Amino acid sequence: MRRKFRILICDNKRFWENAWNSWVDLSRFEIQEIIPEAFAIFDKICEYRPHIVVVSENMKYISGIGMMKAVSAIPNYHPEFIITDSDPTTEKKLFAEEHGAAFYLCRPYSNSTLNERLMEIVTSSHYYLNCPTKSREQLVAETLHAFNIPANLKGYRYLRYAILLALAG
Repeated sequence: MRRKFRILICDNKRFWENAWNSWVDLSRFEIQEIIPEAFAIFDKICEYRPHIVVVSENMKYISGIGMMKAVSAIPNYHPEFIITDSDPTTEKKLFAEEHGAAFYLCRPYSNSTLNERLMEIVTSSHYYLNCPTKSREQLVAETLHAFNIPANLKGYRYLRYAILLALAG
């Protein structure tokens, strides 16, 4: 059984739940949508804990990059961000990527473009190693402890890292 990735869409472009199944694999993704209002988005991120957040750069009280910085203050939680912008510039794109945005999309964009970006994020090995829920790391650590391999054993971290890489591939 594949793991479902939670996605929160906070963009000015409206998506409709009954149309998601035409461009997103709902067996792989669980999507929630919210209006692009900064306080509501932050509350929803804290409550829903999405793996990927699609957020508009142009919001009323805070920018998409500002939202990334605010979310980065939440301990042990680092979702991937896709920032959308109707007036993109090279400087904005570089600034967003320097601050941790996975992608910077020019609006309007097609649903297939967004789906491609989502698939790129969830299939990258970097994403699995920094996944917000850390369930794979916990599973690997528990399995190693079940085989009586203590965490203070020399090479334990390398072994755990190699197993995580094998699982991600």
